[in-house]
Amino acid sequence: MLQKALEGSGGNATSSAYNEAFRLITRFAIGDKSFVVRIAAAHCLKAFASIGGPGLGAGELDNSAAHCVKALEDPVSSVRDAFAEALGSLLALGMNPEAQVQSGGKGSFPSAKKLEGCLQRHLSLPFSRANGPRSKDVRMGITLSWVSFLQAIRLRYLRPDTELQNYALQVMEMLNTDAFDAHAQACILYILRVGVTDQMTEPTQRDFSVFLGKQLESITVSPSMKIAALCTLSYTLKTLGEVPAELKEVFDKVVDVATSHSSHLVRIETALTLRVLAEVDPTCVGGLISYGMTTLSALRDNVSFGKGSDLKVELDLLHGQATVLASLVSFSPKLPLGYPARLPKSVLELSRKMLTESSRNPMAATVEKEAGWLLLSSLLSAMTKQVYNHFYE
Repeated sequence: MLQKALEGSGGNATSSAYNEAFRLITRFAIGDKSFVVRIAAAHCLKAFASIGGPGLGAGELDNSAAHCVKALEDPVSSVRDAFAEALGSLLALGMNPEAQVQSGGKGSFPSAKKLEGCLQRHLSLPFSRANGPRSKDVRMGITLSWVSFLQAIRLRYLRPDTELQNYALQVMEMLNTDAFDAHAQACILYILRVGVTDQMTEPTQRDFSVFLGKQLESITVSPSMKIAALCTLSYTLKTLGEVPAELKEVFDKVVDVATSHSSHLVRIETALTLRVLAEVDPTCVGGLISYGMTTLSALRDNVSFGKGSDLKVELDLLHGQATVLASLVSFSPKLPLGYPARLPKSVLELSRKMLTESSRNPMAATVEKEAGWLLLSSLLSAMTKQVYNHFYE
């Protein structure tokens, strides 16, 4: 009933009424033993946000958000979901002071003020610091809060979609650690897809793809952030259905940086992104395959004489290029115009050399053989029965 009363008032009741309602919610309902009451409390906080937070100053909004974050550890999933939505709505209101109710009914309301640093305090830090048995629940709650926040600023407060790119960087920075966490990665990807990319118009998505490409060049970006950027770039390209000309200008450099990355996960994700690129723009496949073949042949010669840190870099690049080439070869039968007739034999010959004529250096030989098997398996998976028979005639 309180929720309906708040929504029906439209921010025009007396300030004392709103203050009393807020006191009841935060002091009693949020911590009630009944999960039904706790859910109702979350809905009331969301209702407060929807009518402009009458009677709530910056301090009350901040405290409400803190209560919501704490409630994300609740053992009942429906309670966590309700508070996650409320948290997103409250933060969206806090970031839009012009939407906060400053006058209406009887009594004076606190002056509107933007909640500085609220996203860092109530979203980024709780996500990064989540640990213990409820850590996944907290991260999932923060994920829903991010999506709720981003949707609110676009749909309720009509902020331009160009602002979403700035929030995307904040979201990815929650992964700015050396350790890879698959659950955290999945949460970030959900936010970037549902909260950011899906709410962008086509022109903004084009700019966003370039922005993601530039993130891959940065040396300060962690491997997990680069994987998130690559996955989101793949999704954005699929959504657009084409490769923006602006992205093509920086893509060659991006590929070189990503395929030589020290993390094998980044190299693998780069290969998957290039496969999506091939789906979207088949005309680039020939050039990518030719470049990959030439680069791999040259790298085989280099690793035979390399040593120390230079050898490690070149082996990473060899593995990265082989992974990319294998990904493109396995996809090549699906190309509208097919693939070059000499491609199978060229790839087979290169893989044969890697498997039978590998380097004397044990480390280099191991990487070469792995690359050789990658190419051979991709070639076999790409060959139809008819091509297979013709190939061995």
